[in-house]
Amino acid sequence: MTFEGGQILEGPWEDLLTHADELRGHRVRLIVLPADAPVAEPAPSNQPALRERLQELLAEADRITREPGKPGGDRYEEILQETLAEKYRRIGLKL
Repeated sequence: MTFEGGQILEGPWEDLLTHADELRGHRVRLIVLPADAPVAEPAPSNQPALRERLQELLAEADRITREPGKPGGDRYEEILQETLAEKYRRIGLKL
């Protein structure tokens, strides 16, 4: 077993001693737990799923049709434009 930064070893002292040669030269932090402490299950890695979802999102973004100009969808701006156009028509200006 090769140890990289941030790995956690947990178990009885006797089991941890079996890794002494592999840990030689590494900084180690030892936290002594109560004998009746529950065994922590390693957190499942969701890195592969995250990478896959990222690839899906990037591929979807590449398929979006890009149109020049201002993006639509701002309903308030649309209402303001309609209101101003109506106001100018009432006072006799042509748009």
